[in-house]
Amino acid sequence: MNLHHRIAFLIPKEDTFPTDSPEAMDKFHEHWNNAHGEYVMPVTDVVGYVQNRPVDNQWHWDQFHGIAELFFASPEGEEAAWAHEAWREKLAPDEEYMFDVENGFSAIVDNVEELRAGDVTRTRVLSLGGSVENLPVYPRIGATHRITLSDTVPVEGGSNELISVFTRGRDEAEKVAGVLGGRTVIVDTIQMIRPEGWPNV
Repeated sequence: MNLHHRIAFLIPKEDTFPTDSPEAMDKFHEHWNNAHGEYVMPVTDVVGYVQNRPVDNQWHWDQFHGIAELFFASPEGEEAAWAHEAWREKLAPDEEYMFDVENGFSAIVDNVEELRAGDVTRTRVLSLGGSVENLPVYPRIGATHRITLSDTVPVEGGSNELISVFTRGRDEAEKVAGVLGGRTVIVDTIQMIRPEGWPNV
């Protein structure tokens, strides 16, 4: 099943969560993890929702401090989601509270290429502009994909390609991040609504 897939790169709202404060960043991630995601659940036109939660709350790619993935049956399904009562009454106000919506960035996924089959685990490495050329092959390194975006992520060293590698454990993820190069982040990938066929969509 081919889904309409959007990846959002999240900027905390500075007035609510000043990014130079470690305590504020902890609170930002606590709210995103435990409150914001719940507001997505009633929006029936969202057929998949994945939070990529950095294992280090102080991580950032320039202005971005988190990465979320939303899936819809079609572009029309996305439009219907924006108009859903739960989105308008709960989700949109919470986005205004916690994110810099005006300067946020998201892109449509144009293509997902499976580079290697393997386990889909909780621990994941995402690399912007990295390469799998030197990635070793053994059981603790799982499913590996190249994700092509509709636009270049606007950060230093930005690219329109993400390499995604699932691993068995954070220690393995750290090794993989070093091999991939580019700008990397180790995340806990939480499938709050599992999209059909994911991650090959």
